[in-house]
Formats: sequence, structure tokens, C-alpha cells
Amino acid sequence: MRLLIFLLVSLPVALHAQKEVTLGNMNMTYQVVGNEIEIQLKAPTKGWLGIGFNDVNSIVKSDLYLLRVRNGAVEGIDMDVLAAGNPKEDDTIGGTNDLTLISGKEEQNETTVRFRLPLNSGDKHDFIHSLDKDFWLILAYSQSDDYGHHSTMRKHTKFKFSK
Repeated sequence: MRLLIFLLVSLPVALHAQKEVTLGNMNMTYQVVGNEIEIQLKAPTKGWLGIGFNDVNSIVKSDLYLLRVRNGAVEGIDMDVLAAGNPKEDDTIGGTNDLTLISGKEEQNETTVRFRLPLNSGDKHDFIHSLDKDFWLILAYSQSDDYGHHSTMRKHTKFKFSK
């Protein structure tokens, strides 16, 4: 009986653990909300934070989002990395900015941002997210708020979103 109670109490904790990843001192947590993914990124910087999605282990051809906190407000851009060193904002190449900003804060030397992305935006420049299907997750951050500034840290890992 005690084992059953322990398992029932532990199950929500175990499920939550599947919805988090840390790469190179950067943390991402998420939850699926209807037809969207709500994501929180946290990193030891006062610069921009980035997240990307791709079918292959490459920044090229990835769906990339860069976010920052300036003057206490969260800002973000939705990009398509067309080639090495050539990211373009979706809304400048015939797509749309499908990023819904929720919040952002800088405390000490840490930035946290929260936002939502559609599972399928219908934009040809955006990654189509299928639950429980592997993809390459890219997490990055910079020491600068300037989106043109190169990342201080960038890591890739296989990942999948689950309900």
C-alpha cells in the first residue's frame, strides 16, 4: 500500500521531469497548451536567449527564435536560418512572426523569458511540431542583447515534445 501511495505521489514529479532540459547552463521547460507550446528559457546572461528546431543536427535550415529583455520588456524575433550566417526574419521573406511573448525578466546575471509557439503555424518558414516525434533542439545564449552578436553558448540535442 505504501508503495502504491508513493508511486501515485511521485508520478506528477516524473511527468514534469520529462518536460525540462538543461544544456550548457541553459534551461528550457515547456508545456503543451491546446495547439501551442508554452516555453520558458533561462540562462546565466543579460543578453539574448535563443531556441531552434530542425529535422537535422544543424543550425542551417532551422526555425530559430531569439528573445531578449530590454527596459523590462520581453522582445523576440522569429527567423529562418537560410544558410550559415544568414538568418532572416520570417516576416521579411514572406512568412509571419508566430511568436507570442508572455514575459521576461533579468535578475542578477540571469535572463528568463516565457513565450508560446503554435504546433503548426502554417508558415512555410516554421518547424511543424509533432508530439512524441524526435527533432533537433538548439539552445543558445549571448552576452549581448544585440541579435547580431554571436552566441556565447550553443548546444544541440535530440528531443521531443510530449503532452
